[in-house]
Amino acid sequence: MKQNKLKFLMSLVLMLCVLPSFSQTFKSKGITYTIYDSEKAGVVKGNYSGKVVIPSQVNYYGTTFTVTSIGDAFEGCKSLTSVVLPNTIRYINGFRYCTRLTSVTLGNSIEFIGGWAFEGCKSLRSIIIPNSVIEIGIGAFEGCSGLTSVTIGESVTTIGENAFKDCTGLVKIICKAKTPPTFPYDPNGYTYGQAFFDFYKPTLYVPAESIDKYKNARWWSRFAKIRAIK
Repeated sequence: MKQNKLKFLMSLVLMLCVLPSFSQTFKSKGITYTIYDSEKAGVVKGNYSGKVVIPSQVNYYGTTFTVTSIGDAFEGCKSLTSVVLPNTIRYINGFRYCTRLTSVTLGNSIEFIGGWAFEGCKSLRSIIIPNSVIEIGIGAFEGCSGLTSVTIGESVTTIGENAFKDCTGLVKIICKAKTPPTFPYDPNGYTYGQAFFDFYKPTLYVPAESIDKYKNARWWSRFAKIRAIK
C-alpha cells in the first residue's frame, strides 16, 4: 500500500515538473509566447525584425497550444518588414510605429482590428481586410502615409473615427460591404466619426448594386469618385 502511494506521489511530482504552468513565457523559433490556459497561447512583446510568420499552433514540452492573440507584441519594432498571421487569431492590435513594415497578411478569422493597431506604419503599402472582420477601430491606420490601397471586407459594419487619417498616399479604396459601414459619432459634437479625410484623390469601389446606398450614406457620399467593383 505504501509503495503504491509513493509511486503515485512520485508520478504527481513528475507531472507537475513537466506540465507548463499558466502564464508561463517561452520562446520558439525566435517568437516569444505566453501560455494563457491549457490550450491557448499568445505572442508577447519582443524585439522582432525582418519577416515574421506566426504559426497557428506552437509546441512546448509535448503540449500543443493554439495561438489566439498577439497583444502589443510588435509595437515599436522598427526593423520589422513583414508579418503573416494565422487563422486562429480573432483580435489584433499592437503594430504601432513599425515604421519599416511593408506587408501584413491577416488571417481570415480576425473579427476586430483594434484602435491604433497600425498607427504610424508609414511604409505599409496596401492592406486587405478579410471578410471575417466586423469592426475597424479608432485610428487603426492613422498616419500610414505610404498606404496606397485598402480593401475592406464584406462583413465590416463599423469603422472608427480617424481610422484612415493622414493616409495621404491612398488612391484606391475597395469596400465589399453591400451595406455601407457606419462611422460612430457623438451627437453632442465631441466626435464626428470621420474616418477618411481626402475624398477627391482616392477612387471608392463598392458593389454595383450598392452604389446608390454609398452615394447617400453619411461620409461615404463625400467621395467624388464612386465606382462599381469589377
